[in-house]
Amino acid sequence: MSERPSAPNFTNAFICMAGVLLFCALVTVFVFYGILGAAAFAYLTDRLVIQKVPEKIRKRA
Repeated sequence: MSERPSAPNFTNAFICMAGVLLFCALVTVFVFYGILGAAAFAYLTDRLVIQKVPEKIRKRA
């Protein structure tokens, strides 16, 4: 029985593209709602990541 090759690791590519997508989202919000809208979006996104991600990590462990 032959072994299948391992899947490529796309973690670094995902992290880079997530940063690019976040930048695009911030620019879009800035264009439509100004600096206060972009700051509010950034703050709310930060709160979401800080609160939700550790819960999901704890559930997997």
